[in-house]
Amino acid sequence: MYRWVFCFFVFFCLWGAGSMQVHAEDASKEQLYLRALEQFQKKQYKEASATLEALFKLLTQEQQKQEKGTRSWHMMTLGRADALHYLADATWQQKEKYASCRRLVDLEKLLSSLPKGWESWPLQPSLISRLKASRARLQSDCAALPSTLVFDLSPVDAKIVYQNKEGVWFPLKGKILQTTQTQLHIKVTAKGYQDLQLKRAVPRWSRVEWPILLKRVEPKRVIPPVRIRVTSRPTSRRIAVIRRPPKPLVKAAPFYQTWWFWTITGAVVAGAVATTVVVVVTHEPRYVFKGDTPTTPFKVW
Repeated sequence: MYRWVFCFFVFFCLWGAGSMQVHAEDASKEQLYLRALEQFQKKQYKEASATLEALFKLLTQEQQKQEKGTRSWHMMTLGRADALHYLADATWQQKEKYASCRRLVDLEKLLSSLPKGWESWPLQPSLISRLKASRARLQSDCAALPSTLVFDLSPVDAKIVYQNKEGVWFPLKGKILQTTQTQLHIKVTAKGYQDLQLKRAVPRWSRVEWPILLKRVEPKRVIPPVRIRVTSRPTSRRIAVIRRPPKPLVKAAPFYQTWWFWTITGAVVAGAVATTVVVVVTHEPRYVFKGDTPTTPFKVW
């Protein structure tokens, strides 16, 4: 059955342009192809992978000898795509799903390089079915296959929250996150450290180590005031001068309430009285006249 399948594969994918002559180089391709199918049937997936990689390399070298853009060139592209189909399947069976999906991406790139309407070419129907099955696995199984992020946190007790496709934040339990997102937004917090927000592209079907280092929060320095004595020496430092409160101003009393005013006033009055007495006592007595004859002198005092 495999030989019947391979006849169509060789006729359309390897020989191109309808050539019916089998060369020694084509025989080696036939041997590799049949050997890989036999190993695949026996579930010898590791050996089948090695055989298919050798076949893919040989087909690539053969394609380089063809004129680019011709039908024979595109037939070689289909042959390489078929080899990648079996190689991706064998890798998937070995539980290497990440590597298998990357093989399917390469297969999709090859099919995208073919001209439109290639599926209507006179190809073996099973070849088209296999390539469609590979596309279906890429869009279903591989689309649901998450990438793995391993966080290396410093400090180790830091907490992570991440944003999902709907924009909702979720706390991460542990240090490992599996996600199908190709763009991840996270927040990292820890007591005594500055909060950190990061955005990163996540490669598909891979395991990524992500080291994260938080910065400590520097405490605010409080400098107490310094009291410095004032000296006569010049200094460039700022000196805190202690000022005494000014004495309250005493309002001067009016001059007539002072002691010296009343002393002078008393002296003047006493002097006036003494002068009056002296003048009166030493004055000549007066006489009272009755008619023309003077009488006894009249004492005034």
